[in-house]
Amino acid sequence: MGKQEITIDMSMDVVMSHYPQTIAVLLALKMHCVGCVLSSFHSVGDAAHEHSRDAEPLLDMLNSAIAPDDKG
Repeated sequence: MGKQEITIDMSMDVVMSHYPQTIAVLLALKMHCVGCVLSSFHSVGDAAHEHSRDAEPLLDMLNSAIAPDDKG
């Protein structure tokens, strides 16, 4: 993975609006961040905690979703 763009303290609203490709990750994990009224207030770390997930693996998955495709 290249440079990390999403950080643990970014709000979920910012993550989803700036990087819409992360929405598929959240839906696959059955996290209810999409459309949640708290997404503006919850950081990635908060969301991980609320959904009983480890924050670092979640952060890695979100950053992998926005990583450029190195195939071409």
